[in-house]
Amino acid sequence: MQENYLPYIELLTLSFSLTIISTLLYRFIALKLGIHAEPNNRSSHNKTIATGGGIIISFIFLWSTIYFLFYIEKVPPEIFQLAVGIAMGAFAITIVGFIDDILDTKAITKLFIQIMLGIWIIFIFLDNIQSILNILDGSLHWPFIFLIIFLLVWLINVFNFMDAIDGMALSGTILIAIGAACLILYGHEGISVNSMLFLLLAIICLAFLLFNYPPASIFMGDAGSLFLGYIFCCMIIKTIFDGDLSIWTWIVLLGHFLTETTLTTLLRIKLTRKWYKAHRAMAYQNLARIYNSHKKVTNYSIFHYFIWLYPIAWLTTISGNFAFLLAFISLLPSAYVTYNYGPLYSNE
Repeated sequence: MQENYLPYIELLTLSFSLTIISTLLYRFIALKLGIHAEPNNRSSHNKTIATGGGIIISFIFLWSTIYFLFYIEKVPPEIFQLAVGIAMGAFAITIVGFIDDILDTKAITKLFIQIMLGIWIIFIFLDNIQSILNILDGSLHWPFIFLIIFLLVWLINVFNFMDAIDGMALSGTILIAIGAACLILYGHEGISVNSMLFLLLAIICLAFLLFNYPPASIFMGDAGSLFLGYIFCCMIIKTIFDGDLSIWTWIVLLGHFLTETTLTTLLRIKLTRKWYKAHRAMAYQNLARIYNSHKKVTNYSIFHYFIWLYPIAWLTTISGNFAFLLAFISLLPSAYVTYNYGPLYSNE
């Protein structure tokens, strides 16, 4: 029996339209209320721009997801409960990020909340993680859990670190989500829950990108970037345990973001004592100043996905034992650019 795709198309269209309308309304209100980013010595913009718009991305995605799972897909109670658990954490980190966009909260406070959310993610997926713990020696259980929390907190922040020029974080998010959706669809007959969730995330971010693409008229702020990092943490774990995507495929899809943020941090640890302080020494930030253009750098990043990361990500799904090697190779261009144009080029 042929699957009816109309409900999926209608929901995607509705989510896209709601995001555009809500973003226009939010931008107007934010500027009236003074919720905006002012230019400073660390910013890559030179005018006042509304910020915190990521709250729109978060809330519409959460609404769309619940509607999809409950009314369209009619998933079993255990799946819906999992979704509610993920949504609770997503709501929490969105509010934390939005407050930071307005009040600029202390870094230690944000870090503590992120660690708590990392623990919450482990709690949500405890049954899956328990299967790994059963394999490990008892003495390795706590080190493994601490490692997971560290990686989750790092990934939550990765999207925040990549959100310093117009369109960079959102365009990457869209391409990562579309890549994941297509690879999942490639391995399934029809639309699965995971592929639809990625399509929803991509279409909502695409609608917001219309206002965030260079020159941006609104920023998503921490409300958006921290939410995206959290959602990808959850979806990576879910798709791996569901057997939809491997860890090597995810490393490729996230290759640009992971490589640039991680290598930049390692280089800054070597170069400066206060490596943890806010900076604009990322390679993409330096390149934006070199070219005097956010658009060129964002477009180069988009191009990188299509000609390099997408083909390799697909190869990891069919390469078996060579997936690890392919994942390593996929990181090399980003590592080269970061090494040459990151903190070693300018460590401001």
